Amino acid sequence: METILPKDQSIIDSERSALSYTQMAAIGAFIVYVLFGHVFGDRLARESTAMTRLVVYVLIGVAAFWCFRRELVSGWRATRIAPWRFVGWGAFGFVAAYLLGIITTTIFIHLGVSPDGENAQSTAQLQMLAKSSALLASLLFVASGIVGPVLEEVIFREVLIGKLAHRIPSWMALIVSSALFGAMHLRSIAEWPLLLNYGLVGLLLGALYLLSQRNIFVPIAVHVAWNTMGFVSSMSLS
Repeated sequence: METILPKDQSIIDSERSALSYTQMAAIGAFIVYVLFGHVFGDRLARESTAMTRLVVYVLIGVAAFWCFRRELVSGWRATRIAPWRFVGWGAFGFVAAYLLGIITTTIFIHLGVSPDGENAQSTAQLQMLAKSSALLASLLFVASGIVGPVLEEVIFREVLIGKLAHRIPSWMALIVSSALFGAMHLRSIAEWPLLLNYGLVGLLLGALYLLSQRNIFVPIAVHVAWNTMGFVSSMSLS
């Protein structure tokens, strides 16, 4: 009788890290959307185009969720197995993000640098428009509070850290992921000081992903909570 030997661990790691064509297409769509928004950001902040912009983003997110459903299901299973670990790291991450925001804002103020870039200003404009439209407000909440955090965490943490684990050291993947996460939130070279702010946030979220034994739901929870808090506080202001 023929003996079936288990696969070599390197082969298993390679299969886990491989991206399918649909996953690469989802990542490509996200990159195109981000670049398009950076180039035409000011024009997209109008009410006539805001709705379309948000709908397209939500659709990209839903498609990406489907393409990365195995990774999301794996994170959900890890959360169910160790719920207190999830809660603990999530709470720690949220508090750390809050303190990190205070520290970086204080540094920028002392250096005479505005802590708000064009990305934050564009979001603020969308929120102002959303105050006069319940439908636009709902779409903005779904896009910024749910779709955005999940989509970004899957790409920057699950893909750029988790799927590169057997190719480069985890610390190197963490730095690369954090740098790209920070760069994505910049609209121009002139905003380079803000790379410190966004890059450190990416570093924190990536560290949470690794410390929680690569449970993608931990950085997702922190990211969702942070964006939701920002959305609610901004929309509640008159």
